Amino acid sequence: MYKLKNKVEEYQDLIDTVFDDLHSMPEVGLKEYKTSKYLKDKMKEAGCFDEIIEVGETGIIGVIHGSEPGPVIGLRADIDALEYEIEGEKVCKHACAHDAHATMALAAAIIAGKAGVKKGTLKLILQPAEEILAGARLMIKSGHVDDVDELYGAHLRPVQEAKFGEATGGLWHSASQMVKVKVQGKESHGARPHLGINSIDAGVCIVNAVNSIHLNPASNYSVKCTEFRAGGLASNIVPADCSMTFDLRADTNEGMEELFSKLETAIKNGAAAVGAKAEIVERGGVPAATYDADLLEVTREAITDVLGSCLPDIYTSGGEDFHFFATEGGLKTAYFGIGADVKPGLHSIDMDFNREALNIGVKIWLNIIENRLM
Repeated sequence: MYKLKNKVEEYQDLIDTVFDDLHSMPEVGLKEYKTSKYLKDKMKEAGCFDEIIEVGETGIIGVIHGSEPGPVIGLRADIDALEYEIEGEKVCKHACAHDAHATMALAAAIIAGKAGVKKGTLKLILQPAEEILAGARLMIKSGHVDDVDELYGAHLRPVQEAKFGEATGGLWHSASQMVKVKVQGKESHGARPHLGINSIDAGVCIVNAVNSIHLNPASNYSVKCTEFRAGGLASNIVPADCSMTFDLRADTNEGMEELFSKLETAIKNGAAAVGAKAEIVERGGVPAATYDADLLEVTREAITDVLGSCLPDIYTSGGEDFHFFATEGGLKTAYFGIGADVKPGLHSIDMDFNREALNIGVKIWLNIIENRLM
């Protein structure tokens, strides 16, 4: 059915070179200076982009206009890497496959651009700062995605979800939030605890209250304490304050709001149980996936044409800032997952995958472009 996918092997050197180069220059969010310059240079070399728009310091949008009126189709790929501390030194590494995502989307846009986009407009959206959850909002705020009629995203998947040669047309992320809490008690000497309010006791009450939170068991959710810091002045001092961090996950945005509301109550009442006070000092995260049904059919058809079949939708408790494009940007979106035998897992410092999946990803992207713009 689709013809552009047959051109992928002609561009094998480009695909391999771009991936190798991007993999060798990992940079953290909003500091992807070498990565951004490299990608812009490759787009200029290709000679098929009518515009190359810079967003912020490192975001890029490449524009290819068709010869006839039609929709504006966006391909979004993230470009930032992760930072680790190894033997006391900070090290950046592409351990979430963003180098692969950028390679596949760029190659597909170049192949389609050189073949000639017939109608509408193709926008290649190379987004920074996904890992720090800032990039999507940056692209939205720029105004350069306001005219996008359909936005598609993609991500390589762990081997436990999809093996090499498999792909899903709908990868559904959960809403994810991080909530930081400060607990205030009253300091006292360990010999006179009745004169103080132990912030650790308050924290324990909060954790127990949070662990008692329940939503409808038909939904997927979790809330747990992932950080608890207290004490430090001396071992015989009842600490006046402590800090806590909670990680929240819910498969819907409505579920997240319910979960957060119950967390607020647990924090307040847990602290009050021992006479302490607690307040939320920081809250951040990403919304759950909200996709357009028609666009999901486009991704499923594209995958089936390339691989012969398409996996059922995959639901993950992981989060993605891509979903701000729908909730805050008001765009119609879809997001597919590509099996690549990713091991031992995404974000692992030792993450590796089957590089043959790059070609599969490019072919799926090309099918989507051909479906919508050719």
